[in-house]
Amino acid sequence: MRLIVPATAVAALLIGLTRQRLRLVVVQGRSMEPTIHDGQRLLFRRTKPTRLRTGAVTLFTNPLHQVGVGPPQMVKRLVAVGDSPTPKAVLDASNRIPPGIRTSLSVAEDIPTVVPEGYVMVLGDSPGLDSALLGPIDAHLVWGQAEVPGQRSRESAGARHGSSWFLRDQSAQW
Repeated sequence: MRLIVPATAVAALLIGLTRQRLRLVVVQGRSMEPTIHDGQRLLFRRTKPTRLRTGAVTLFTNPLHQVGVGPPQMVKRLVAVGDSPTPKAVLDASNRIPPGIRTSLSVAEDIPTVVPEGYVMVLGDSPGLDSALLGPIDAHLVWGQAEVPGQRSRESAGARHGSSWFLRDQSAQW
């Protein structure tokens, strides 16, 4: 009986520590297709802003959720980090956004040509709410990067727009 209590406490501690470093996310929607499909599960590992890698699929806090736009968390592909040029895909997608939408959302009207230090640019693999509309996102809002089986922090190819995800009991669509 005495061994069961400490073993249970150790197990609870290990589960708690793991939950701080890992999150399981299930895709809900098609805006990360063709790379990620509806119903697909991804495991995210907590990542420091200085270790974020271009091409990685990231989980981050939606900066516009507080004003009622989009879900609390979103998943997008990281396409640029601070002090690097803004990718042409972001600029091209940004040019297709109708005038006045950025103003109504209180985001910058122009996307910078160089990503500011401490910020990142994200895009989905198909149209959606991403840096084409949001502009640069504070790197500290990025929770982590997806762990892809058989892939070790290798940069992924391609990036377009949008994503729709479900994180535990919270919907994160776009």
